[in-house]
Amino acid sequence: MSRRRRTSSTSLQIVVTTVVALPVVAALATWLLFDPNSIKPRIVDAVRAATGRELVLQGPLSIGLSLQPTLQAQDVRLSNPTGFSRLDMATLSKVEARLALWPLMRGRVEIVRLDVTNPDVMLETSASGQNNWRFAPAAHRQTPPRAAQAPAPVTAPAPTGAPSFAVGEVRVMEGKLTWRDARSDQTRSALINQFSAESAGAQAAVSAKADVSVDGHAVALSAETGPIEALMGGEAGVRGWPLQVVARVDGARLSASGTVGLPLEGRLYRLTLDATAPDLSALGWLVGQKLPPLRDVSASAKVSDDSGAPVASAIALHAGAADLADLAPGLSMERLELSAPALDQAAHMELDGLFGGTKWRAAGTLGRLSFLAPHRRSDAVPVDLAFSAGDATLTAKGVIVGPDGFDVALAGQVPDVATLSGLAGRPLPSLRGLAFEVRASDPGGLAQGVVLHNLKLAGANGDVAGDLTIARQPRLAFRGQLSGKSLDLDGVLAAIPDALSAPRLVAASPAPAAPAQAPAPVPGAKRFISGRPFNLAVLDRQDVDLRWAFGEVRSGGAVYRDVIGRLDLAQGKAALDPFTATLPGGRMELRAGYDTKDPQLLSLAISAPGLALKPLLTAFGLPDDSSGTIEVAADLTASGNSPYALAASVAGKFGVAMTDGELDNHLLGILVDLLKVAKLPTDMISGGAGRTKLRCFATRIDAVRGVATVSSLVLDASRLLVQGGGVVNLADETLAMKIRPLLRTGGAGIVLPVRMTGSLTRPNVALDAGGALEGLAGNFAGLGRKPVATLGNAAAGERGGDACGPAVAAARGARPNFK
Repeated sequence: MSRRRRTSSTSLQIVVTTVVALPVVAALATWLLFDPNSIKPRIVDAVRAATGRELVLQGPLSIGLSLQPTLQAQDVRLSNPTGFSRLDMATLSKVEARLALWPLMRGRVEIVRLDVTNPDVMLETSASGQNNWRFAPAAHRQTPPRAAQAPAPVTAPAPTGAPSFAVGEVRVMEGKLTWRDARSDQTRSALINQFSAESAGAQAAVSAKADVSVDGHAVALSAETGPIEALMGGEAGVRGWPLQVVARVDGARLSASGTVGLPLEGRLYRLTLDATAPDLSALGWLVGQKLPPLRDVSASAKVSDDSGAPVASAIALHAGAADLADLAPGLSMERLELSAPALDQAAHMELDGLFGGTKWRAAGTLGRLSFLAPHRRSDAVPVDLAFSAGDATLTAKGVIVGPDGFDVALAGQVPDVATLSGLAGRPLPSLRGLAFEVRASDPGGLAQGVVLHNLKLAGANGDVAGDLTIARQPRLAFRGQLSGKSLDLDGVLAAIPDALSAPRLVAASPAPAAPAQAPAPVPGAKRFISGRPFNLAVLDRQDVDLRWAFGEVRSGGAVYRDVIGRLDLAQGKAALDPFTATLPGGRMELRAGYDTKDPQLLSLAISAPGLALKPLLTAFGLPDDSSGTIEVAADLTASGNSPYALAASVAGKFGVAMTDGELDNHLLGILVDLLKVAKLPTDMISGGAGRTKLRCFATRIDAVRGVATVSSLVLDASRLLVQGGGVVNLADETLAMKIRPLLRTGGAGIVLPVRMTGSLTRPNVALDAGGALEGLAGNFAGLGRKPVATLGNAAAGERGGDACGPAVAAARGARPNFK
């Protein structure tokens, strides 16, 4: 019994020893007898058969002795197809493959671990759009052999098919991966600090992770893929090769999961994409441009290429609160939601935010998102959006054609424009109850201009309708027609802040010398009329052809009806012709023209029998506590580009008359000085606050080359009658006037004539000791228009006759003869 046991024990030891020793002996025999360089041709042929590329094993192959033989190669290169930027697609300084011994003895290659050192891989798209990472077997794609390398001698028969092999683990150290697109001449590189991949078997899933650096940014990658055997054997296209990739960079996470039918060709994929980013602006380096500072961003979509082209579906985008002050001061976003079933289907958007402290919201459909693709920029994209800000609402419905084209119908309601001051960044007038609609389009592109069709604007202060074209090329131009039933300018002006209500004449830098045709002012005297040139640049930069017709316009408390006009500005020539309206006192006609070129000619013709006085004084910045209407008649011409030049060259006739009105006493301040000189009491004209009631005020002026002759001047108040005439030389700014103030005392009254001489800046007022009525005609022979008769009328007024009638008639005689 014990002998049998000893025999069995000995046999077992022999068997165990043999089992253990055989691999060792086999490995030793392999190492001693096998030359790895002899299989170089087989390896090269196998790679060529599988990929259609040339593999160059420049350095010697060596094999290490162990239970897992280790095959080492140095200076390894894989060729590029023709037409790419460099000879090799990939180069490796060293590769080490640890092989499983038993499968190797059975003719199967199983790599337990593959270590790659210093790989340099170039993934490239050629100018023709071909990719170098798409491999093809040698039967379908041949790569010409290198001219500088002789073919290696074949020492063993080539395999009839691709060798059966599997890789358990792959490690990469200190590599470089480069993407290059020859079509856009863009290149991006990534440094591979570490890469590892492992699989439990040839038919098992592969897990991989990598630590890379792109443009100085650390990127962490992880992936789960299908088996390598399916990838190399072509079975992926039948079952779909599973893929899940996750990338993390600068706090953002991007993932793709799904299947790829032809992974080596990058085709037949069905993937779900997800992305999150705490700060979108931090990822601007990825796309090569600045991104908006959107926070808490999340996006998802499904992509596939079943039809041969990429298709995106189930698109969703979310963004949280973000400060967008870089885009516009005071702008912020509270929430963004965007979703679309597909790129070629309507996208729904909801956007909430703040601007200047005012809440705003936009919601609706944007049409197709596919127009964002470069090759789809010219597509027509329907839009149907609603905007709100405060209590105001706006709708936009139409199409957008590319980035610079649109045809959109707009409609809105604004209960109070002032509530939108925060959006405008400045105080807005309190215009109430506004409602508008318009169709806006840019048939030639936004850079060319915009057309506003069927504009309708209505509010508490009136209504406006019409068409307006704003052109930007070849120069800025406004053209259109506007009309309305009523327009309350008093209400509009009352709503506008004081700083904006009064127009200002913008003056340019200090003026050059006065025009040659205008006489210079008196040497050493300070100029009364400004010599600063007008800012006429705006007239040279744009064209205007605007017509209007309003049934009723309220201004200065007066109502003007049938207001019709046309403003024409082209190539520096401006014309207001015609401008007509029915005033309280009759029909007004006005025609004006100005040519900014030489000789800078101004023409002005007015026949206005009933202008409201208050708005007229306000427009000229004069004290306006006045009431009543005035008659204005003028037919004047002048030349120059400054107030002085125009005054020094003025020619024509001018008349103004007012009956039964009241004047602001500040306007009558000069009469106080006259009364003082004439030794008359001044309490009847205070020159301060309050008004003075007038029976009439009238004057007639005729001008020739800047010399204005005042042939009639009458101011008739309850206790004071002022009459006079004379000459005002606007060229040299001198005066030669005689004024006859009459204080009504119940009898004939007291008349003490006063002379006004000197300059406009320093007038000299003195009592005229020899101021007999007859002497007035001799002293002013230049009065022109029947001075004796005129003075006779004045004398009649002083004796209780009608001074107003003749003076008003003379003023009315300045009316132009409109044809």
